[in-house]
Amino acid sequence: MKEWLLIRIYLTDKSLIPDLWTFFEKICEERPGSTSSLICVIWHIARQLPLESLESYLKMALQKLSVCCMGQQFGMRLFGQVFFLKLYHLLDKHSDVRLEYAPFYKAISESLDSGTFKKNPIKIDEDFFYNVFDPVRHYSLETIYHQLPRLANVSIEEWIKSDQFETQIGLKGYTLDIEVKNSDSLLNQSSVPYAILKSNDNQKSEEIEVTVGPNDMQKKVSLWKTIIPNEEVPDLKYELKAKRDIIIIASLVDKPQNLGGIARTCEIFGVKELVVSNFKQIEDKEFQALSVSADKWIKITEVKPFVLDKYLLELKENDWSLIGAEQTTNSINLMDLKFPKKTVLILGNEKNGIPANIISLLDICVEIPQFGVIRSLNVHVTSAICIWEYVKQSLSVT
Repeated sequence: MKEWLLIRIYLTDKSLIPDLWTFFEKICEERPGSTSSLICVIWHIARQLPLESLESYLKMALQKLSVCCMGQQFGMRLFGQVFFLKLYHLLDKHSDVRLEYAPFYKAISESLDSGTFKKNPIKIDEDFFYNVFDPVRHYSLETIYHQLPRLANVSIEEWIKSDQFETQIGLKGYTLDIEVKNSDSLLNQSSVPYAILKSNDNQKSEEIEVTVGPNDMQKKVSLWKTIIPNEEVPDLKYELKAKRDIIIIASLVDKPQNLGGIARTCEIFGVKELVVSNFKQIEDKEFQALSVSADKWIKITEVKPFVLDKYLLELKENDWSLIGAEQTTNSINLMDLKFPKKTVLILGNEKNGIPANIISLLDICVEIPQFGVIRSLNVHVTSAICIWEYVKQSLSVT
């Protein structure tokens, strides 16, 4: 929000832009860790400037960013290089500035294309704020109160949808200086950035209720934002971080009630990560009813089904074993399976199971022994049985 505010200030009064370069130099010297935020401001301003003032602006921007490209701090250097290329691409093909910086552009491109750092620019490019976000066009109540909180992975309870401003707050019919809804769906189609997902484990609990009966004690934990110290759960904070090395892939699961149940099971047994096909599924009322806010305590990643094979291959390259819960001619009975320590459990679609292109990537297919006529367990039940078997085996080892 601070970057957005700065962008709008500089675009409203362009006479202030020379001060931006002074500010940038000061930040580079005194707070190099904050340069990425100001580089983002420089980038967004460039995308909004008219052609007649763009080249002089870009010349100064490239000059300033070239210093960052050689910086000692990795984050500063990476952002400097990535956005140097982006700004360079905004120049006219016949521009003198383009010719001046062509050798530097080539050197940076080759550096970023090297195997060690290749993934970092991709992660930056996939971040909605550097890619699809428009500081002018997306200036709306929808962006401020719904899209940005959603994309910042803020609790769903904090979101305010655009139609609520009209139906519940009573803004319908009023003339405002700000749009209620966005004119496009670009932000709505965007996913939570990788950097925010990576810090998902910072979510905590807010309220703990303990009910004492005649012969036992029942603990009811309401999961929200912060942990209130309590004698009954002194190690709760520690236990939450001690996740087990099992990842549940539910990208093929469609029904929100099944996903809600799976999320609840994952949280209870300390699963490392749950993968779903779309974060919007988490907003569904049926998901929320079944998950009882488990989504606030587990790391959830969005992986679309059409890129699931690539995601699984990446996990495989990092020594994760891929196990599919599917009945095939070569499936191993769950009772005979010794789970690897680093296990990825892939769940099938409710109707179609696991597709052939995914099965071909799996190390093992496992099936649960069944003795009835139907011989088709609900995917939530399947996940719960498999997760429990993994946990049971890991507990016996420890």
